[in-house]
Amino acid sequence: MIPDEAISAHVQWKVKLRVHVMERGESKLEPDEIEHDDRCLLGSWIYGEGKLLHEHDEVWNKLREQHRAFHHLAALIVRHANAGNQSAALNLLDGDFMQHSFAVIATINQIRRQYETSSRPAEAAQ
Repeated sequence: MIPDEAISAHVQWKVKLRVHVMERGESKLEPDEIEHDDRCLLGSWIYGEGKLLHEHDEVWNKLREQHRAFHHLAALIVRHANAGNQSAALNLLDGDFMQHSFAVIATINQIRRQYETSSRPAEAAQ
């Protein structure tokens, strides 16, 4: 199952990115590192246990793609901030990034619901 910490870590990215943008890139986030979608806790689950359990599941594939886009946008925001383009960084952060962030969380919840439904024992016949 997807660790709760993975969800909270992704929610915290919004704050990290906003601080980075407002400090005009002084917090030293590295866009090339951020762009790797397999190094965070959720990415480790997606490409590890999640892949083993759900690789042929359409919802897992949707999460993988959404998560990849999330990391791409986060890296792009950092690149804009590092280049001094605060306006472009904030526009991405408040627009596309937020949409992708919400989509990732919604898909995680969808996978969790599927898992809960499939792992419930069948009710005994009466």
